[in-house]
Amino acid sequence: MSADFLLGVFQTAIGSGLGFGLGIIAFHYQQERQAEIKKSDDWKQALDALNRLNIAAGSNIEALANTKLQFVNDMRPEIEAMKAAVNNVYGSPSADRSERTRELHRLSETMRYFHMSLQKTSVMVPPDTLEYSALIREMPALPLFVHRAMGMMQELNERITSRNVLIHEHAREGGTGAGMNAERVVYFAAMLADEGIAICEHVDFALYFWMLVREQVAAYMSKKAKGEDFVQYQLLPRAEEAMPNEDLFPLMRGQLVTFEDT
Repeated sequence: MSADFLLGVFQTAIGSGLGFGLGIIAFHYQQERQAEIKKSDDWKQALDALNRLNIAAGSNIEALANTKLQFVNDMRPEIEAMKAAVNNVYGSPSADRSERTRELHRLSETMRYFHMSLQKTSVMVPPDTLEYSALIREMPALPLFVHRAMGMMQELNERITSRNVLIHEHAREGGTGAGMNAERVVYFAAMLADEGIAICEHVDFALYFWMLVREQVAAYMSKKAKGEDFVQYQLLPRAEEAMPNEDLFPLMRGQLVTFEDT
């Protein structure tokens, strides 16, 4: 076997091996490149979901603020007065209960908002958590904030419906007391006061959790996604006025990630 033949065999083997190796390298590079592109696309889609979440949060805050400013703020002092009057009836000795009930009846006749029905608050449904699940490891509390906010709005509207039914039954049985015995007067006053208190609380609770959602999204977009499109939903001034003045859930706020160290 000639040396030239063996040299040709070796050259062919080296060339084939080198080509095979380069092919494997190119394949792995292509796979990594495609994975990077997919990761970038997934991140962009998650950012788009955050933008839509921010829009939903702003829209729901304005709807809640509208409910609070147009009705709840005016209803709150009347509810507190009626609740105190109901407690006065329940806490009175039997001999004084009839007089306390008449006082409750007279007070109810002065109320404007206590017996007024209320429209349910409109809700803008946020994007599904799965749409921004890739970012949850960096913001683990965000899905909880959204869940609590939506839960509070659902509970709010259920309370509004329940209260409207009570108002209808109250009117059917005799308005502010005519045609009803003392027990029914106290019953409706107590039930309407309790539902009213729940409505006042749930409006503020929902506002608070949507505020946390907005703050968490803004923190991520400003610190972890600089230069990317960020839809900053500008709240109306009256909506800002309706936000709760106190930190209602400090432990929940403590879970908000600010990304200050990144």
